[in-house]
Amino acid sequence: MGISKKPQRPSVMDELAEEIGRTQVVLIAGGLGKRLGQPDRPKCLVEINGKTLIERAIEYFRANGFTEYVVLVGYLGEQVERLLGDGSGLGVNVRYSYDPGEPGKVGKAKALKHAILNGAVDGSRRSIIAFPDDVFLDSTLPTRLLLTHMEYTRSRGTIATVVLASGYRLPFGVARVNGEGLVESFEEKPVLSYYVNTGIYVMDPPAYRFVLDNVDMSLGGPIELETVVLPKIASMGLLAAFVIPASSWIPINTLKDLEEAASRIR
Repeated sequence: MGISKKPQRPSVMDELAEEIGRTQVVLIAGGLGKRLGQPDRPKCLVEINGKTLIERAIEYFRANGFTEYVVLVGYLGEQVERLLGDGSGLGVNVRYSYDPGEPGKVGKAKALKHAILNGAVDGSRRSIIAFPDDVFLDSTLPTRLLLTHMEYTRSRGTIATVVLASGYRLPFGVARVNGEGLVESFEEKPVLSYYVNTGIYVMDPPAYRFVLDNVDMSLGGPIELETVVLPKIASMGLLAAFVIPASSWIPINTLKDLEEAASRIR
């Protein structure tokens, strides 16, 4: 009579690979490149060293094993679709959701709700939500983010995670002014003691309910995740934090930011 072997539990790496395969990356790409001097194209198509921001974003996550992408596009979104197609040229799968309104009147929360309702975002699968127009210098961030998210979900029951930067230096000086209009102190480009939102979120399917229930598509102006959805999730103790050093994050908002990113990446 042979000795039966206990079935082996999957290793952490095997489990992580499965979770990566089940996770969709949602890229919010509806912004225009006006502040970067390119008003006739989506911001995500601005180039750094000959490659567009959205191509860099997809390659960044793909290098961590993510192959499923949903691109939320708005005005001039057909330019993005022409570039990426179905994603096969980058070794990934890409599908699209077009903003349900005029430029400047949608916002991230409306765009995400619309994508969930139209099925572009699979409501049964986890999402990593990010902007393609920010640059992150830590090549392993997506994998470590997902691991942290999974750990908090199991130990604390959280349903979403936000990436925060610590030690963020303001690009301008600040002053303290007294009641008589006199400057009491002045500090040039101080380092904030707060954690700064980088705009990357992980959301499990239960978090989508907060989007569906709290985002009113009939309102005329834009609705943001940061003003309507995330505060409610946080107020219930369901939002975890993943903290990175501010030095590893380059938000691209100005030509100066673009020049810095070009000097620090290939």
